[in-house]
Amino acid sequence: MDDPFIPGNSLAPILPLERFLPPLQPGMISSWIKPQIPKGSWVVDPVGNHPLSAIELASNGYRVLVAANNPIHAFLLEIFCANPTIHEFQDALDILGQVSIDENEQTKAYINSFYQVTCSHCGKPMIADRFLWHRDESVPFGFTGTCLSCGFSGEQSLSPEAALSLRQLPAYHLYRAHALESIASINDPLRSDVEDTLIYYPNRSLVLAQIITRKIPNLSITERSKKLLQALMLSAFDQLNTLWAYPQARIRPRQLVIPATYQETNLWYALTKAISQWQQCCQAITLKYWPDVPPLSGGISVYKGRFREINPEPPAGMVQAITSILPRPNQAFWTLSTLWTGWLWGKEAASTLKNVISRQRYDWNWHTYALYTTFQALHKRVREGIPLYALILENEYEFLTAASFAADAAGFKLKSLSISGNGEIAQSYWSNGLPSTAKIDPIERDKKIRESVVQGLTERGEPSTYQQLHANVIKKLHQNQLLAQHPDVSSDISITELMKMINAVFMDSDLLQRFGGGPVSLDTGVYWLRATPPYKPSLIDNVEQSIIKIFEDNTQAHYKEIRAAVYQACPGIYTPEDEVISACLSAYASPLQENPVVWSISQHESLESREIDKREMIQTMEELSSELKFYQSVQDNIVTWRNEQKEVVYAFYIITDAIISKYVLGHQIISDENVIVLPGSRANLLAFKLKRDIRLQTAVSNHWHFAKFRQLRAIRANPLLTRELFAIQIREDPPEYHVSQMAMF
Repeated sequence: MDDPFIPGNSLAPILPLERFLPPLQPGMISSWIKPQIPKGSWVVDPVGNHPLSAIELASNGYRVLVAANNPIHAFLLEIFCANPTIHEFQDALDILGQVSIDENEQTKAYINSFYQVTCSHCGKPMIADRFLWHRDESVPFGFTGTCLSCGFSGEQSLSPEAALSLRQLPAYHLYRAHALESIASINDPLRSDVEDTLIYYPNRSLVLAQIITRKIPNLSITERSKKLLQALMLSAFDQLNTLWAYPQARIRPRQLVIPATYQETNLWYALTKAISQWQQCCQAITLKYWPDVPPLSGGISVYKGRFREINPEPPAGMVQAITSILPRPNQAFWTLSTLWTGWLWGKEAASTLKNVISRQRYDWNWHTYALYTTFQALHKRVREGIPLYALILENEYEFLTAASFAADAAGFKLKSLSISGNGEIAQSYWSNGLPSTAKIDPIERDKKIRESVVQGLTERGEPSTYQQLHANVIKKLHQNQLLAQHPDVSSDISITELMKMINAVFMDSDLLQRFGGGPVSLDTGVYWLRATPPYKPSLIDNVEQSIIKIFEDNTQAHYKEIRAAVYQACPGIYTPEDEVISACLSAYASPLQENPVVWSISQHESLESREIDKREMIQTMEELSSELKFYQSVQDNIVTWRNEQKEVVYAFYIITDAIISKYVLGHQIISDENVIVLPGSRANLLAFKLKRDIRLQTAVSNHWHFAKFRQLRAIRANPLLTRELFAIQIREDPPEYHVSQMAMF
């Protein structure tokens, strides 16, 4: 059985280079491995593409061997482990700001002088935080900043004449040559590729960054302070490039593309704003460089290079677990990493990266093979049965396919696959085993794909997205040895044929019907089976049942406890969205005003109170039927009214929850007029269910109505009630959905 999804303790923090780092929630990694892996164990991170992953494990008592092929990742880890204070950063920056650029100007004033403009509100000089550009234009059209004279803060226009009067740059071609030479010499065949990447830095940013970076090694400060200044410069390098759109910055760029409107950030402004982002650890973490090792109490050992090239290799039996936040293809980050590495540490440091500059596209077949080589190196170097905790933090179906295919081909066996409710995080738990050498039968693979899609929809009990169903396909193919096979020397690692087969099934209109979505992409809209399957409670009905069960024995519960119980009831790939939990929870309980993460059941929501409500409603229906001259019968909370000809005119389903699918989809319709009678506090949840499930929405569009308890009480109190008036009033208050806000952390 799949494990329940394990959430983090809070949202991902704001980090340096945040847009290029996977959004890791604190506590997720350690909570995942703690139940199986004892403290003091050696854990390998073969990719090292997120510093806080290793730091979290080390601070929880694990010894972590990190292979970091990208010097930028290794540097982030080094600075975070050193745990410098804000004062240390500020002191180092103050010293840099006071260094003379020439006889008359200090660094801070010198940099800001290139961003000096005139405030259009008061006519006084001010320093711009950033200039605003239209792509392909030669001068900026505006700027943002705060005028210290009049206090105005925000965007202002910049005339072409004012832009041309900005302070002129010194020796641009000289500093551009410095930027190039730091990465590739004049005769290097990749030099032209490096030149092409410099267009992503405005001239002003490039020149000033080169001037300041070259100052740092010669400062009369400690080596620690120099590294802190390099850390701030690294943040500035990211802020200074043209990949920042305006007004809404592009969140996570993966290709080097200049937005139509972009911002050019003031270097000194970028340096000062970067300080707070480097405060991530509560204490210093012991960090060594392989083969030196940290103490048994926990720490990190870094190998600067690929794990498959590690030297010396870890001793046999040392590694007791593998954790990896799997990287996704990102041409922008790796290209920029090459520039930043050369600018900070020189040509030799950048030599291991610069070949990535010539690669403009990273397709999923290329990425599958890259992941395969990493998994294969792990497979060869750790014992059979060693667990692999693989985390995808920017999940999409191609990424999950590539990672699962690669791990399968390398010999790892999938034990559990869990997906977050929004589909953005995949947690896959593997065990090192033997790769499959059996040939894959295309007919059997196609058959299993179809079975997996049908099973996924049947289990979920509601229309589902391509990505949700695709995850079940990948899992089932692996379980049946139909996902990947160990490649021989003549074969390639490729997911192309597999994706074609999966997509062909989703295009089979005899098997599936699709609601919404465009004609081009299969991963939009939702799918349901063409042939109606046997009734099974839907995912949201299971969530509601879980919440009912929680409050049967408790009047209050912390949201994290509620979420954990729901995840336990809906494990693996069936994790519900936060919105689903919120809608169900809000129908039964309310957050405490003084502590909104604690939820308290409403007084009238006890089982005893709702049973009384049911009996009252049956009695109310009896009185109404008598007044309207209908004959009433009751069975299992279903009330039927018959006319003089003994024909069923109305069927009332009296419920205290919002689980209507068992009647609408799983029950034979016994009347042309069917009414679900439920508490008013369930109406919002019912409306939400109808809104998210087109199949349920369609089913109730004919012959079904909804009435609240209070609505029936009001109808009963009408002294002029007739059959005709009853038929109108029973339809007058349909449920409407209103979004509820929920505190999760």
